[in-house]
Amino acid sequence: MSKKILFLIVILMSVSLVGIIVIQVKWIETSIRTSNKQFSSDISSVLSKVSGRIEKEEAEGFVKAYGDMVSSEQSESLNSSVSKFVYTDYNSNTNEKIVYSNTVFEKNYKMPSNFFESDSVIYTETTNKKELYVSGKQRELLDAKARKDKGLERTLFDITKTSSVALKSMDGYYKLKYANIPIHKRIGSHELKLLLSSELKKRNMDIDFRYAVVSKGIVTSIKSTYYKSDKYTNYKATLFEDYKGEAIYELHINFPDRNNYLLSSISTILLFSIIFIVIIVLTFSGTLYLLLKQKKISEVKTDFINNMTHEFKTPIATINLALDAIKNPIISDNKDKLGFYSNIIRAENKRMLSQVENVLRISQLERGQLSIDLDEVDMDILIDVAISHVELLNREKGGKIVFNSSASVSNVLGDEFHLVNSITNLLENAIKYCETSPFIEINTYNCSNFFTFTVKDNAIGMSKSVQKNIFDRFYRAEGGNIHNVKGHGLGLSYVRNIVELHKGIIFVNSEKSEGSTFTVKIPFNRK
Repeated sequence: MSKKILFLIVILMSVSLVGIIVIQVKWIETSIRTSNKQFSSDISSVLSKVSGRIEKEEAEGFVKAYGDMVSSEQSESLNSSVSKFVYTDYNSNTNEKIVYSNTVFEKNYKMPSNFFESDSVIYTETTNKKELYVSGKQRELLDAKARKDKGLERTLFDITKTSSVALKSMDGYYKLKYANIPIHKRIGSHELKLLLSSELKKRNMDIDFRYAVVSKGIVTSIKSTYYKSDKYTNYKATLFEDYKGEAIYELHINFPDRNNYLLSSISTILLFSIIFIVIIVLTFSGTLYLLLKQKKISEVKTDFINNMTHEFKTPIATINLALDAIKNPIISDNKDKLGFYSNIIRAENKRMLSQVENVLRISQLERGQLSIDLDEVDMDILIDVAISHVELLNREKGGKIVFNSSASVSNVLGDEFHLVNSITNLLENAIKYCETSPFIEINTYNCSNFFTFTVKDNAIGMSKSVQKNIFDRFYRAEGGNIHNVKGHGLGLSYVRNIVELHKGIIFVNSEKSEGSTFTVKIPFNRK
């Protein structure tokens, strides 16, 4: 996969991911706003219902108490009737005398019905005049003629309920009478709380609330405990109007847990939205990671194939030259020369076989098919054996290996063959990646239940980014020509797998141009 295609895929996936997240967030915001509007509408309806119910009950109580004051003069015919209501009140606080007067004139008509041929409907035309006297000064409270184009306020009533018209005319007068009565005498705090709770329950709104009756911005004694005005969460409605239709009190209510309530109302949808967003993000991240990893593996495999080709090409070429030399009659008759070239062929063949075995061992390790034979082995002895395997290579580069054994216990349960190969790989890397004369220091010691040894070198060292990948198969930390150092990136991967099969630990500390220190810990008893 080319870099351009990979870059295009990443861009398209990123744009899609961002678009999906933005849409989800916008949808969540819209849901919250809709829920908030519905909540406000429900609360406004609750306050309106409660306020209306309180005023209605007070008005009905007034009418019931003073209904017997209505005097009515009715004619026997259906033509007309006159009802008059008079109420007098004296306010000692303001030293005012108030007289209410209302006269109702009703005129009845019998009109044929359009629904049935022999049927008729009785209509009542009502003329209503209301007057108010305060301290002897007359002023008109309501003039029906000012409200109607032709001076009459018409209402339809059934003829059998004519007397209710007179009683109905009393509804407005209680407002003026009760205007100066303290709020705590008009409604109790507990009664108000029950009414609010009842209306909220009718709408299935299980939410804690605080309420108060407010007069001209001042909170009255009718309030709930811990009430605190909050302009952002406060809802209000008019409670008790005066005879002019102006509000005397306001009913306020707020909800300390409103935001949690709104979120809980859409919690299920919100939860699934968040889960899906997280899944999309994780899927995108995982897909991107796999794409980059596959690209890296593809590049590493290409390097591996190039390395393997190079590693096989040299011994094959050497073997071909040795075979050509053997065919020469002069060489074939010379036993010393023949033995020399035969040894070359054997050595190069062994070298290729070793490389093939390394690849096969790694393949078996990854498939879990490589088995190890555990026996009690002396790690100090295995380290000496590994040193002897690299002695020739180290001598060619003028190197030196120092072995310091400080471990009081060096016996562990392990596979001698694979452990020796692992130590040899560490030593070969220390020699191959050294640009000067190699100096390798091996130290052993006991740490808790582990036999521990370190391999410290003066090679080229590694950066932090390289250290994260050196134990991956096929990985080679090189720059420029990948064939500067022979190998195919399998050595350290093999070492790590063998150490882990022994339930051990391996890690490295290194600085660029300052060498590396590999630390290996093998447990004494593998359980």
